[in-house]
Amino acid sequence: MYFKNNKGKGMLLVLMTLLALYIVAAEVYVSAISSDKVPASVGYILVLGAAGDSQVLMVIDRIEMAVLAKSKYPKAPLLLSGNEKRGEISTYKSMLNQKGITDYIEEPQSTTTWNNLRFSQKMIPAQASVLIVTSSFHRRRSLAMARSLGIDAYSFSEELEEKERSWFYIFREHAAIYKYFPTMLWARLKN
Repeated sequence: MYFKNNKGKGMLLVLMTLLALYIVAAEVYVSAISSDKVPASVGYILVLGAAGDSQVLMVIDRIEMAVLAKSKYPKAPLLLSGNEKRGEISTYKSMLNQKGITDYIEEPQSTTTWNNLRFSQKMIPAQASVLIVTSSFHRRRSLAMARSLGIDAYSFSEELEEKERSWFYIFREHAAIYKYFPTMLWARLKN
């Protein structure tokens, strides 16, 4: 009986150690690949989808950041990427139109950040640099994913309201990092 209990404890210790190593490896990878310095010019401005409701703080902030990015990089086309079934693209278009911006490219089929980047990548020339407009809590993961896909990506985000720095978003981002770590690593090795 003593041997079985120790064997179970040993196996649990091994599993916990492997999990800890996986988490550390994912965090180190994302931190290393997502360091950021925005260049003087960019080829495209990619606005990642969010919620599809013009009253949601995250959507309002992303549109304001998209307008700010467009004023800083007026020659860069805006690419709106999101899930139109949830109304993300039409919400973005309506809000941008109200701010006088009517020229954009649409990618309406994405349901995840990974798909935002994969589908948008097909619409952007291979050597073009991409400025990703997203929320501050989402910056590291979106940059790591984009660069894993071989996109010359930079982020454009600013600090948002306290609400967006809640434990929910922190937990969600880290869970997504751990979920997509093998996918990012595999894509990076292929590129």
